[in-house]
Amino acid sequence: MASAISTSFASNGLVGTAIPNLSLGIGMGISLWVKSQVVSTTDVGFLGAGKGTLPFLIPAPLLLTNLMTAYTSNSIVGVMAPQEANSVATGISVGLAQGTIESAHPSVGTGEGIGISSGPDAFSFLMQGFSSNGIIGEFAPKKASAISTALKITLQTITFTIPILGSASNSASSGVGSGVVV
Repeated sequence: MASAISTSFASNGLVGTAIPNLSLGIGMGISLWVKSQVVSTTDVGFLGAGKGTLPFLIPAPLLLTNLMTAYTSNSIVGVMAPQEANSVATGISVGLAQGTIESAHPSVGTGEGIGISSGPDAFSFLMQGFSSNGIIGEFAPKKASAISTALKITLQTITFTIPILGSASNSASSGVGSGVVV
């Protein structure tokens, strides 16, 4: 995760001395946070029991839009704010795409599940990542709040269509499933 964020910073021309610590702080925080996310699905298909796997994709443009709004509401403004927000959004999106949603569907063997992600807010995880990498002061809570808010708003607008594969009968079925991001 941190390498994706660091690369994104570099591609946007942000290469200062604090960038490695910021990349590590965000990367560590997001890596801890994503493990706490639960995906709940509403399933439809054929009776049986199945499993689903899907990349954990969050569109960078959507995250960037929400991050720019969150930056402004947390007083993170200035000529470099858009470049930084673009770096953070792209880095998080690329980093999260390396993970997958793995889900279990006890009443649908073959079909699809429409899932939503839920879990705790990322703020405390980001603060932990920041403090572990020496990022302290008034900057840290503002940055953590902005990223956390942007992730929360973004995940509230995304649904995941998860293909379900497993043993199935000829009877139609519906139900609920659940999964985690790994």
